[in-house]
Amino acid sequence: MTDTKQVLALGFFDGVHLGHAALLAACRDLADRLGTAAGALTFDHHPKALTDGAAPGLINTLPDRVRLLKALGMDRVLALPFDRQLMELPWQDFFRRLLEEYGGAGLVWGHDFRFGRRGAGNGALLAEACRASGVPYIAVPEQKYRGLTVSSTHIRRLLEAGELQEANGFLGHPHLLTGEALQGGPLCRLALPAELAPLKPGAYACLAGIRGAWHPAAAVLEPEGAALHFPKEAPPEAGGTLTLAFFRRLPEGAEGEEIGRLTLDFFEKMEIFPLLLDKIML
Repeated sequence: MTDTKQVLALGFFDGVHLGHAALLAACRDLADRLGTAAGALTFDHHPKALTDGAAPGLINTLPDRVRLLKALGMDRVLALPFDRQLMELPWQDFFRRLLEEYGGAGLVWGHDFRFGRRGAGNGALLAEACRASGVPYIAVPEQKYRGLTVSSTHIRRLLEAGELQEANGFLGHPHLLTGEALQGGPLCRLALPAELAPLKPGAYACLAGIRGAWHPAAAVLEPEGAALHFPKEAPPEAGGTLTLAFFRRLPEGAEGEEIGRLTLDFFEKMEIFPLLLDKIML
C-alpha cells in the first residue's frame, strides 16, 4: 500500500515499445496536470504463465523493463507478483485496489488492456468505473509504425528472425539485454536469461554498458550465451552485470577481427546518440 497519490500507467510493458511510449507520455502529462507522481504498474512475470500455463519469451527482463519505464518518464514502477490470488480477483476489486492500495489518482491504459478474473475487465468497463468514481483517465488508442500495429508479439517475431533494425524501429530504442559477465581473458562471455525470447544467432554491433558508460562491442550470439569482442579496449572483469544495446546484425560469415572492424565502422558513422541510452542508469 502507498500513501502517495500517483497516476498509474497500466500494462505488462514487455519490450517497452512505441505503443507503451505513447501510454507513458499520456501518464506523465496527466500526472503533471494533476500535480502528482507518474507510476507504471506491471507484473513480476507474464500473466500467461498462469492463465494459459505457458508464457511467451520476454523481450526484456524485469530490471530492464524498470529501467526503460523510468527512462520514459515514470517516477516509480510497481511490479506486482502475479499469483493465483491476483489472477482470480474480480475486475471490480482490482479497480478498487488501484485506487485504495496503490494511490491511483488517475489511470492510463492502452486499447487492448484487459484485467481481472478471466480477463473480464476491459477499457470500456474501466472508463465507466473511472467516471463513476470521479477518477481522471486516458484510454490511449492503438499505435502504428509503418502502417502496422505496434505490439510485443510482432517485435518478438522480428527479433527471432534477426531483423534487428526493424525491431528497434517498433521499440523506438535499441533492444536491451542485461546478463552476467562470466569470464575475463580475450573475450567476455555473457549468460543470457532463460526467460527471454531468443534473438537469432549471429554477430551484432552493440554498445556495452559497463560501470556507468557505453562502449562499442560485438556480440556473437550462441545457444549457450554471447561471446563479446571489445575492439577498442580490454573486456570487463568477470562476475559483474553488463547491459548490451543492440543496433545491427552484422553480415553472415563475419568473424574474428572483421567483426570488430565492422562494429567500429558502424559506430563511427552513427551521428546521433541513441534515444534513451543517455537516460538509462547502468
